[in-house]
Amino acid sequence: MNKSLFFILLLSLFKPTLALSFEQATSWQSLDESTQKTLQQFESQWHDFPEQKKQKLLTGAQRWKSMSSDEKQLMKKRFKRWKSLPAEDRQVLRQRMKHFQSLSPDEKKSLRKKHQWFKGLPANKQKKLKQRWKNLSPQKRQEIRQRMRNSTPHERRQFKQKMRNTHMRK
Repeated sequence: MNKSLFFILLLSLFKPTLALSFEQATSWQSLDESTQKTLQQFESQWHDFPEQKKQKLLTGAQRWKSMSSDEKQLMKKRFKRWKSLPAEDRQVLRQRMKHFQSLSPDEKKSLRKKHQWFKGLPANKQKKLKQRWKNLSPQKRQEIRQRMRNSTPHERRQFKQKMRNTHMRK
């Protein structure tokens, strides 16, 4: 008998057992007390969740347990703010996050760097830049985005320098 066929047959014999043991590993009763406490709001639905969702929740619970009390307070504050946003705004933010996650590591690094640069600006300069962007027509904003995407690194540097010089005069 072919070796690979043998292993396939062997795995198929144990598949129900493997699935059962995997399911038991993430059953509510198998979670330790602190994890159950962290995830208590999901207890009644736990058995209905797909395995992928259970794993995401368990990862989040582990991350939560490793946070300092200051970090937890910050996360609670952010979650409260998130819940207060209109559903449309939350959907836009989800889409932006999905897009960000699809970027290459270099693109993510570049965006983080730009974000840090922006956050490092004084509040009045941040406000001016935001206002300038908002005052542009949607067509002009799209044009700028497209031009930046299609330009070479040298062209981007020139454009950014031009924008800085324009900004400094205002």
